[in-house]
Amino acid sequence: MSLQEISQLDALNQSKNYGIPYTTLHDALNPKLSRMPALRVVRTIVTACVADLEQWVGVWRVINVQQFKRSNLPPTGL
Repeated sequence: MSLQEISQLDALNQSKNYGIPYTTLHDALNPKLSRMPALRVVRTIVTACVADLEQWVGVWRVINVQQFKRSNLPPTGL
């Protein structure tokens, strides 16, 4: 079994442990996709990695607000 196969099996097992579908985790970690993962998914990944949850949630919120502002520009000429 290759290292890649082992890591895929580990990711699949972790997705079951945390209640997040494997495909959702895959999409969240895929740099080719431009959409931001849901906060629940970010929390799950950060918790699994034993990282600073508060810091990552804060960063997620800042990025989420920036994306919202870019997508909802005020009308021009007001």
